[in-house]
Amino acid sequence: MPISRLAECVNNTKRDIDAHGLIAPVVGHVGDGNFHACVLVRMGDPGEVREVEGFLERLAERALAMEGTCTGEHGIG
Repeated sequence: MPISRLAECVNNTKRDIDAHGLIAPVVGHVGDGNFHACVLVRMGDPGEVREVEGFLERLAERALAMEGTCTGEHGIG
């Protein structure tokens, strides 16, 4: 992701986390354009699982819309 868009993506992701009451610290090594949302979820709570799935979908769409990638590993995708 272009560095100029990275801060915007991180800020929008943090707002999304807060708006949906999720516990998801954001960490990263932004010098190379990567960040991670470490989402905590109770897998036995179907409503919470759906909420987190929605967040993860929005996160991927957000990254792609900002010319970034969304992968399981750095630099792939």
